[in-house]
Amino acid sequence: MSSVAAEAGVSRNFIYTTPEARDLVLGARTEFAERRPQSLPKSKAGGSTDASLRTRLAAALQEIRSLTDALEAERAKNATLIAEVVALQNPVLPPNVLPIRERRF
Repeated sequence: MSSVAAEAGVSRNFIYTTPEARDLVLGARTEFAERRPQSLPKSKAGGSTDASLRTRLAAALQEIRSLTDALEAERAKNATLIAEVVALQNPVLPPNVLPIRERRF
């Protein structure tokens, strides 16, 4: 919560006390945690050949590309969530309503 709050420029208390903001952050966290990274199978002791090492390297490089793409998608989601949290904390007031005091950040 603290990294999202810091990135959004809001307090953690705001996220915890605003149901919409809390649900957005917790939902994104749960969705990310449900994905399990796949690991490469362990090699037999001393049984690795050049071909098997190349195959494992190619698989590892593909996994890195896949994880990089997933990370970019999560960063985009995070940016959207941060924008929503900021919008929740800074509602647009009708023109005939003045804020009581300026918000401090």
